[in-house]
Amino acid sequence: MGRSHSTKPTRCLACGGTEFAVIVYGLVRGPAVREDVQSGKVVLGGCMVTGNDPKWHCNTCGKRFPEDAEEHRNRRLR
Repeated sequence: MGRSHSTKPTRCLACGGTEFAVIVYGLVRGPAVREDVQSGKVVLGGCMVTGNDPKWHCNTCGKRFPEDAEEHRNRRLR
């Protein structure tokens, strides 16, 4: 999780939830990652990275969101 993360959404526009996890892609290992997954801070996104992958996961409904909360709001307004 070396790169910085964009602004986390404050509220899920699908369900209203307020708890989000960052989605991590690629090969991740170690007890720290396992603990973050179990606590809901991290969701594993898989090893296929396209460059247009969601960055945030709503812990309430499971909806995945774009890298930036503003981009998420703009998509919902279209």
